[in-house]
Amino acid sequence: MSGAYAALFTPYDAKGRVDSETISRIMDYGYANGLRGFYLTGTTGEWWLLSTDERKQVYSAAEKVVLFRHNV
Repeated sequence: MSGAYAALFTPYDAKGRVDSETISRIMDYGYANGLRGFYLTGTTGEWWLLSTDERKQVYSAAEKVVLFRHNV
C-alpha cells in the first residue's frame, strides 16, 4: 500500500437509509484528488450502528465505484 487513504463516513438520506449515490460522489471526488483508497464502515463509518444489510449496501456502492469507474 502506498499513497493516501481516507476513512469514509456513511452518508444517510432524508429517510435514514444508506445513501449509495453520495458514497459514489465522495469516492469519485477523493480519487479525482489523489486518494488511493478508502476505509469503509470503520470508526467514521458508524459500523456499530449499521445492520448487516446496510454494511453490504456500503460495500456494494464502493465496489461499483472502484470496479466500474476507477479501476484502482
